[in-house]
Amino acid sequence: LFIAFGVWQIISGRLINGLWIVFVGWFLETAAASSGRQVAIHDLLTGHLVRDLMAQDYPTVSPDLVLETVIHDHILATGWHTLPVVQDGRFVGLLTLDEIKAIPRAAWPTTRVRNVMTPRDRVPTVTPDTDLAVAVDALGAGTADVLPVVDSDSFVGAVSRHRVVAFLQAQAALGA
Repeated sequence: LFIAFGVWQIISGRLINGLWIVFVGWFLETAAASSGRQVAIHDLLTGHLVRDLMAQDYPTVSPDLVLETVIHDHILATGWHTLPVVQDGRFVGLLTLDEIKAIPRAAWPTTRVRNVMTPRDRVPTVTPDTDLAVAVDALGAGTADVLPVVDSDSFVGAVSRHRVVAFLQAQAALGA
């Protein structure tokens, strides 16, 4: 209605007023459509648990590795840009490609993961029994593309944005 009223204003010779009303209408329509998509996605995820979607074999790295080893043996070999840092089965932090890129290349052979990673207390985590909609909200709030799944401090897997998108595409293809 705002857009139609704005067009009528333009036709009636009130160009500036009409353009503003069209703009407000377009903005409201875009916001409403985005909100509708978010609700639809939330509905598709509700009722599913993190354990249904998490990758239990997600690659991890030790805090004692040097960055050069991580780059060659993990990032380049697997294509993953975010790696959970695990020591003795316990989740201790998260290492991202951005954190590695902040270190000068000459320091990669001597810089340990523990000196670069984001520590566990600053990384959002979920449990296997967390509702998937809640996990996706946590994933969206963070900057990393992976959400570690922990159970009593033990790393048990990860939920990635990629897996969530693939899950939603499968749901849509199946008409869910």
